[in-house]
Amino acid sequence: MKFYRPQSELKQHQKTLEAHFWEHSPLTLAQATAQIKELTGIERSREQVRKYMLSMGMSCCRVGVVPAKADPQGQ
Repeated sequence: MKFYRPQSELKQHQKTLEAHFWEHSPLTLAQATAQIKELTGIERSREQVRKYMLSMGMSCCRVGVVPAKADPQGQ
């Protein structure tokens, strides 16, 4: 018995998107969403983009912030 398993439209563009993201890694999911729309013309929500990037083996990392008044010599 065959079950219907829809494939994402982004699968067709996976190699180009993966190469682009490894060269120009987006800082936020909003940036990744905009880049996907620019490259492929396909618009997806941030959550769908997050799941897609995880399926490609990429992960979202939180970036630490250095306070503006921090003294690098004191650290």
